[in-house]
Amino acid sequence: MRMTSLNDPTLRALLPHPRAFLAPIVIAPHELSQTVAHANNIAMAAWVDRLAELHADANGASRASQVAAGRVWFVARHEIDYLGEAFFGDDLIGATWIASMGRTTLMRECAVFRREGATGQFRQLLASTSRWAYVDLASRKPIAMPAPWREWLDPLR
Repeated sequence: MRMTSLNDPTLRALLPHPRAFLAPIVIAPHELSQTVAHANNIAMAAWVDRLAELHADANGASRASQVAAGRVWFVARHEIDYLGEAFFGDDLIGATWIASMGRTTLMRECAVFRREGATGQFRQLLASTSRWAYVDLASRKPIAMPAPWREWLDPLR
């Protein structure tokens, strides 16, 4: 398996956000369906969550640090389009970016791509849009996200 560079200009050109966060995705054996030998839809939904987590980690806002501060992101809604199958050993890249942001919520988009071996072209396997709310753990109510986060979250609009 050849690993795709996260800075591949062909892949970057497919993304609507010029500074999308990218990460490799490795399919674990337990993520395969017991019926058909491809990644199951629960695993693919988990990739959306993992991409959000990695994006935050890369910017110093790990889930552990958020819990310690008594504030975390809760998912309010996921909408996922499954556009193709992913198989054990596939060279996958996940991308995520913030489409829009308010005071307490944001809309995060994700995409997962596979580099096709024969052509080298990228095929999109998943597209998602998720609404996340920043929540105070004590009150369980949305609160304003920290002002410095606006820079690294870098909303598209």
